[in-house]
Amino acid sequence: MVREYKYIVLCTPKEGKSFKGTKVSKIGDEKRLQWGTAALPDIRILANGNLKLGFQNTEDAQLATNFQMLCNFKVEISMSAFNQTQRVIIYNIPKDYSDEEILDNLRLGGYNPLAIYQYPIRQAKTIRTVHITFKKDDTPQGIIYMLYERRPVHPYIPKVKRCTKCQRIGHLEKFCRGIAICGKCGNNHKTEECRASQAKCVNCKGNHGADSPKCQKYINTKSILTMQYVHGISHKEATSHVNNKTIPEQKKRGSPSSQRGTYKRKKQTLHTGIQKCKRICQFL
Repeated sequence: MVREYKYIVLCTPKEGKSFKGTKVSKIGDEKRLQWGTAALPDIRILANGNLKLGFQNTEDAQLATNFQMLCNFKVEISMSAFNQTQRVIIYNIPKDYSDEEILDNLRLGGYNPLAIYQYPIRQAKTIRTVHITFKKDDTPQGIIYMLYERRPVHPYIPKVKRCTKCQRIGHLEKFCRGIAICGKCGNNHKTEECRASQAKCVNCKGNHGADSPKCQKYINTKSILTMQYVHGISHKEATSHVNNKTIPEQKKRGSPSSQRGTYKRKKQTLHTGIQKCKRICQFL
């Protein structure tokens, strides 16, 4: 059974302390009486030394926000809902539009965007790509009417992370705590020092380098990320579906067609208001 944690509590040690080196079992035992065995969270120590606690309900997560000490560390606590938003990509947006203009235009069309990010572009280009975040259940799909045009909506799927130091998939070199592994032959030396004539992947043992798109580990990880972000599910759920070769049930969301109808109604209301103003002005 896949356990999905809907609430995340982040514990940041004060005074420059770190949870690195602390046993996860020790943290669980310390707070077991408050949480209870059934509500014991998913506990993970992050690469930056902070502590992440995953909960399935808001009551248990709220209890954790009252902690002032954890493993003899003074901590700052923050809580957020997990997997409640979804990001989409929209291409070919004229660069003359500001972030606020784009968000206002979407709201006028009946959408409810939460945030926007525009990729920086070269001065010579006239169009750009934008990433827009929506609430998970309100994420538009297919085609939306935006900035006076019909525009396709693409799901945001992050790139597969691969460390160029240890060659493992899932993290980057700046967070790596492993030893240097050759990206060509998979032995314990730096890639630039390799003298081997045959390639061998350290991740899937195939006859190719660790950076090859043919790597089965890379292909599997990419499939999981695609499943996770296209369907808006947790990483654990996506892994289960990929391994079992199943597709999650589609949840009903606000359809772009109905939202476009809202836009048309607002546009008609605005047009009617303008016509009334013109008639009134005739008598002034």
